[in-house]
Amino acid sequence: MRYSSGALFRGATRNMIPLFATLTIASAAPAVAQSTHVAPIGSGAGASTALVPGSGDLTTAHFRDTTTSFRFIQDRLPKGDSVDIVRGVGHEQIRHVTYQGRPAMLLVKTVDLNGRMYVDSSTVLVDGLAPVSEVSILGSRRTTYAYDGARVHRSVTQPDSATRTTDHDFRVPMFHFEGLDAVIRSIPLRPNYHTIVRLYSEGDDGT
Repeated sequence: MRYSSGALFRGATRNMIPLFATLTIASAAPAVAQSTHVAPIGSGAGASTALVPGSGDLTTAHFRDTTTSFRFIQDRLPKGDSVDIVRGVGHEQIRHVTYQGRPAMLLVKTVDLNGRMYVDSSTVLVDGLAPVSEVSILGSRRTTYAYDGARVHRSVTQPDSATRTTDHDFRVPMFHFEGLDAVIRSIPLRPNYHTIVRLYSEGDDGT
């Protein structure tokens, strides 16, 4: 992965960036195909459909237990000079586990940028990639998330600070941002498939 100096750390790990996104994914053809387990958005013939956790559209049989390593490379200095400097390393792991007796996957990301460590571990159900739990550690800050459909419970702990908690009911089930890669890899590549993926952003706990 290559980043210019201004975006090096911000782009390196998604949880460090406040973000609440709605991502549109479509095939090259413009027509909209209705898919199963989706919620309608808008009205009329041109209304889009939203993919939700647990959708039968998502296929996950291709996932294997794997570890992927990568580097973050700075290719430009602030004044515009070209460079080629390794600024950090990262690892992503997928492990098949069980959650309350159901098949699940553990998604683990570890990033080291100039000695600043970030670790995120989340559990999603294999059937439909619904998130159920997550732990993010950035320096001395530890944040845990409990997902239950449209509800998210967030707890933040830091040394010498009281634990802070928030509870949200988004009314519509959402995928979590750290699981986006898995969702993209599981969307069907059939002609004219069109969907919207709603994401909960761990970075800003936004609504």
